[in-house]
Amino acid sequence: MGGTRYWAFQREYQIGTLLQTIRAAVEISAEPVYLKKETKTWKDAVRNLYSFRRGSP
Repeated sequence: MGGTRYWAFQREYQIGTLLQTIRAAVEISAEPVYLKKETKTWKDAVRNLYSFRRGSP
């Protein structure tokens, strides 16, 4: 099996941290955060995540 392996608590911590980051970005943003409504590819999902960091798609 290839790829990175994680313990369940590591994944839970990572997801919690990501959700906190998204919430903070939404709360402090002066501009709306635009997301692609229907993500069909990995690239779409990654772009949505980056929109929280940059504040734009």
